[in-house]
Amino acid sequence: MKIVAVGLAARDAAALGILAALAIKDARCDSVAYRRGQALPAADLYVVDLLAVGLSRWSVAAEAELLQMLHGRPAVVLRPVREEAWAQVHAGL
Repeated sequence: MKIVAVGLAARDAAALGILAALAIKDARCDSVAYRRGQALPAADLYVVDLLAVGLSRWSVAAEAELLQMLHGRPAVVLRPVREEAWAQVHAGL
């Protein structure tokens, strides 16, 4: 399984890679910095830090950009602790 960490700090991405390797056979984790409009590398799962990619506050435009970035692919999305809008908007998901 290939995991791509998007916007995570190097230390956090390394920790994610270690955890993934311990938990999932043949897992590997790559880290990328996100630039608007740039395609993400192919992966089975993405871990996206919303603060690091500039989408910390929910808005229709931020949600559209996130959806465009992921192109319907599975992801774990990390939001800032004090930002409740993402959680409130998607509480039913």
